Amino acid sequence: MSGSITLVDGEVSAIAATVSTGSLTIAGAPLQIQSMGFAYDGAADRYAISGSGSLELFGGTVTAAFPAPGIVWKHGSFDSLSFKLSGELPLQKDKTGKAAIALKVEDLAAMYSDADREASLTLTGRTSIRAGRTFGKLETDSEGLVIADNHLRNFSAFLTLNLGFGGEAYTDTNQNLKWDTGEPFTDANANTKYDGGLSLDVTKAGLSYAAPTADSGSRLLLAGKAVLDFDGTGPGKEGVTIDLPNPGIELVDGEVENFSAAITAAFDLKSLNFKPSGAAGARYQRAKAQLDMFGGMNIKVGTNEFGFALGTSFDNPGIRLENGAITYASAALTSSFGVGALKFESAGAGFTYDGAKEAWGIYGGVKLTNVFSVGLSVGTQKAPGLLIRDNDWEIKNLTLNLEKISLGSFGINEAKLTIN
Repeated sequence: MSGSITLVDGEVSAIAATVSTGSLTIAGAPLQIQSMGFAYDGAADRYAISGSGSLELFGGTVTAAFPAPGIVWKHGSFDSLSFKLSGELPLQKDKTGKAAIALKVEDLAAMYSDADREASLTLTGRTSIRAGRTFGKLETDSEGLVIADNHLRNFSAFLTLNLGFGGEAYTDTNQNLKWDTGEPFTDANANTKYDGGLSLDVTKAGLSYAAPTADSGSRLLLAGKAVLDFDGTGPGKEGVTIDLPNPGIELVDGEVENFSAAITAAFDLKSLNFKPSGAAGARYQRAKAQLDMFGGMNIKVGTNEFGFALGTSFDNPGIRLENGAITYASAALTSSFGVGALKFESAGAGFTYDGAKEAWGIYGGVKLTNVFSVGLSVGTQKAPGLLIRDNDWEIKNLTLNLEKISLGSFGINEAKLTIN
């Protein structure tokens, strides 16, 4: 400290000094002094500190500016504090210790309180948030982000951003939390390109904070509506609207950990439009890197619509996606369907997806209902006989069983015809 002291009648009436080292504590967070002015007014019995320093919050460091009068004490007690923060506030760190989810704090209003003898900082307003592989917007509610003892005591906000997750592992060489051309990646499906997996387009979802426990680190929890995109490129044609109950999505280490949600609207997947006909849901599990979907669905091929049961629960799903690709599809047909002018009824038929042909397929037993009594076998689950590609039918493998066909004075009791 360097400066001057003014004495009047042997008493200190004023002090003006510059402080370049030292530390203070604000709401339990250490403040390292960088360059601050210290002033004392004997007549008012007031001390004041103004200037700048670095504030350590949640293991990260932000800059704190204290415009005059800054921090004020009167008659030996704290009186007021005015300040402005800048930099990134790390809400979560990844396994390497880098900020995985961070807020740009300079856009937030900061208020200090020592009500009930508990010092706290409250941040309110709108700001940008960096989470996982992307940037978005965060808006606090009236209660805002409350920090006490250098821990979050309250986190009430709304989040708008697009979250990419569930993609192939990659090396983040430039540490920008997203894959860039040229960065090494694990080509899990050997297609020589990086697959981004899935993404969630979140618009003003409720955001809350769960403190670390003995079993896990801190968690950010999202609740509300979102659009789940199946190829990880952001909002696009193939996406499904989901309703996220509280806690909805869990973010850990800056990544989507898991979520379970209700499917509330029609969606497109691999050129087909799926419309929920009852309870339907989607569940993602980071540990397994897979998205499962179940529920009653209706689809339309051309002008013909039919329904099927896409599994019965999260534990018995009908479709599974990994890295944005369908790795499992199995459903039971629950209604009749038409191929052109022909009408079919299910006789144990199933619905599946053939990734190699990039086509949906129907397999198993069906019956023609608008011509004589005909039973058909339309291939197997591994080799469906009826394919749906580009919203149209392709016949690949049919076996017809004809029974009791009357042709005037002639008749056929039984015959079989195979079409490949």
